[in-house]
Amino acid sequence: MGRDQIYYKLGRYAADPAKRFDDACEANGQNKTKTSDANSRLDDLSTFTCTKAVAEKPADMKTLVVGPYGEPYLTDGHHTLTSIWEASSGGPQAKMWVRVQDNLSNLNRATFFRTLHERKLIWSRDGDRPAYPADLPRSLGLKNGLGNDPYRALVYFTRDIGYTQLADATEFTEFYWGDWLRTVVDLKTVNLDDNASHLAAVHTAAGAMVALAPDATVSNGKTAAALGRLETLNETEFTALSQPVGAAKPGKLPYAVAYRLALKP
Repeated sequence: MGRDQIYYKLGRYAADPAKRFDDACEANGQNKTKTSDANSRLDDLSTFTCTKAVAEKPADMKTLVVGPYGEPYLTDGHHTLTSIWEASSGGPQAKMWVRVQDNLSNLNRATFFRTLHERKLIWSRDGDRPAYPADLPRSLGLKNGLGNDPYRALVYFTRDIGYTQLADATEFTEFYWGDWLRTVVDLKTVNLDDNASHLAAVHTAAGAMVALAPDATVSNGKTAAALGRLETLNETEFTALSQPVGAAKPGKLPYAVAYRLALKP
């Protein structure tokens, strides 16, 4: 996953604690927060309320499949649920509703993972390297969960600037873009702890996206148009992304950078 996406969320939660409950309500298919107070906790769903009932908006819910021996495998929501895990009053005891896509517990392990591949429910890469079922973490959380792919985070910040998430978006849209951006932006030359340097990388990445022809192949046979490439770079959204922490409407990236810096000794 892209850790800077998590860092943005955690920075935002610190500045606006009520945002935690909006994200929890959305992930539960309950739209947004209706009531919360200083005593509300993510690990106690009875301490806040949402505007809709659980699963009333099922498309917003995170998903899993049940695998061999009844073990659950999360297929979507790794960033959101890790953010809730890491947030104040979250942690491993936080309870969330998750939509079950299928019960494949009758399959053996090899057939199960082959089925996930066929249904495009698993991404078998760790950054720019192949990954295998044995590499999958057994837990969420920044310490025990998925490793960091900075290109996945870079794509997150280019959303609605260089590309948009289509209503019928293909699975792993962000990862396809991330694969391609490895050939466009060398993040080893970017100071991700500096707003200006980090923002420049986002601008370069988004500019490269819109410069593609609609039928250009990005990754795995997916075209730029199929992955939501915008016709022109959305400078208005880029300006919004850039707004510093402390502004009337801080941007996502400065929140992420500030949180990264706060982690340093």
